[in-house]
Amino acid sequence: MVDPAMYSGVASSPRTSGSRHAFFHVMKPLGLVPARKEQSLVRSSGSSLVANRFLRHGRRACLPLICASLLLLATSAPRATAAQAESPAAPGVYTLVGAVYGTDADGLIGGETSSGHRLRADDRLVALPGCTISSCPWLAPGVATAASGPQTSCAEADGLCWVELTNPETATCLAAPVRDLGPFFRLDNWWAPPAERSYALDQGIPAATVATAGGDVGYGAGISDNGTDLTAKSPLALSVSAGAWTALGLSLDAGVAPLRVRLLWQAELFHYQACGSDAESPENATTTDVVNLRAAPSTDGEVLATVPGGRRITLTGAAENGFLPALHGGREGWIAADLVIDDRGGTPLSSRTTEVVNLRAGPSGTDEVIAVLPAAQSLRRTGEPVAGYVPVVVDGIAGWVAAAYLEGAEASP
Repeated sequence: MVDPAMYSGVASSPRTSGSRHAFFHVMKPLGLVPARKEQSLVRSSGSSLVANRFLRHGRRACLPLICASLLLLATSAPRATAAQAESPAAPGVYTLVGAVYGTDADGLIGGETSSGHRLRADDRLVALPGCTISSCPWLAPGVATAASGPQTSCAEADGLCWVELTNPETATCLAAPVRDLGPFFRLDNWWAPPAERSYALDQGIPAATVATAGGDVGYGAGISDNGTDLTAKSPLALSVSAGAWTALGLSLDAGVAPLRVRLLWQAELFHYQACGSDAESPENATTTDVVNLRAAPSTDGEVLATVPGGRRITLTGAAENGFLPALHGGREGWIAADLVIDDRGGTPLSSRTTEVVNLRAGPSGTDEVIAVLPAAQSLRRTGEPVAGYVPVVVDGIAGWVAAAYLEGAEASP
C-alpha cells in the first residue's frame, strides 16, 4: 500500500459557476522537496495498492506482496516504446505509458485501494500519482498539506473523478474512475499546467519520464519521491486495474503499454459521454420492484438503501453471484439482478419454466441441485447457454436450468 504522502494534485483549471463539476480554488504549487526533508514529513492516513506502498500509517497496514509484485512487474516487463508523453492535442488528452495491476499473479486482489475500495478481479479503475477527490477522500477539498498536496477537485455527482482510456492500436475505449494512487510518485500531478505542478515540468510530462531516463526531479538521479530507483524502468504515468486492462484488449503478460488518456474533467465531459457516447444521463437500468441496495453481492450483505420499483439506477459492471454492481442516490452497492431491467443488453432477460425443473449449481445434470422450480416460475436469464443449460437468477439465487425447460431458451439472452 502506498504512503499517502505520495499524492498531490491540483485542478488543471477552475471552472466557472454553473459548471457540471465542482472545482475549488487552485492552491499554491508545492515545488520541489528534497528527499531527506520529504521523508521527515508527517504522513496522512490512507493506503493504496499501487507499487511501493509498505509503510504503516493510520489504521491501515500494507499487504506484504504489493510492493514486491509491482516493482517486479515494472522491472521485468518489456519497456514500453512510447516513453514520451505528448502535450494535450485536445483538452485533457495525453499519450502516456500505463501498467496493469490487480491480476491473479500480483496478490493485490482483495486489498484496499487508497480510497478504501476493496479491489476485485474484474474492477475497472485507475490509479494516478497525485491526489484526486476520489482517490484521497481523507483530504479536505482545497486544503493542501506538505505531505500530500491538495486534491484535484474533479468529481462528478457520483463522487468519482473519471478517465477515458483508449488502446491506440485497436481504438477500444472505456471510462474508468480514479480510485487509487500511484505508481512510483506521490506528488506528481502531471496533468496540471506548469505553474501548478509539483515538479518543474511541462503539463502532461510525468516525473517518471524524467526519472526513468536517469534525470533528477529533486531526489537524486533516477529516484522518485518515494525513494524508488526508476532507472531503466518504464515511465509509468498511471496504473490500470486488470478488468479495464483486459477490456481494452491489452496483454496481461506484457504488463505495460502506451495508452491514450483523456481526463474527463479537463475535457468538460461526464463519464457517460466518454468514447463518443451521446448519452444524456448515466442511468442504464430500471428496477422492476422494491429492491435492496446491498454492501456485498449476497443476501447477507448489509442493506445500504431500499430502492423503489420503477426507479432508474446506474449499473457499473457485470453480475456476480446473482447481483449487479450499481449506483443509486450517490451510494455504491449491489442489487439483485432479477429485479432490474438492464438497458445495456445481454443480461438479463425474463423467462419462465415450462415444467418442474431443477435449479443446479453448474451447467450439467450432475451438478448439485440448489432448488426445485415449479412450472411457470418467473426468472431471468443472465448469459448464454452452456452444454444445454442456461444461467439464471431466481429470487436472488443464481444457478443453471436446462434450456429445454425454459420458454424462449433458444433465443440469445
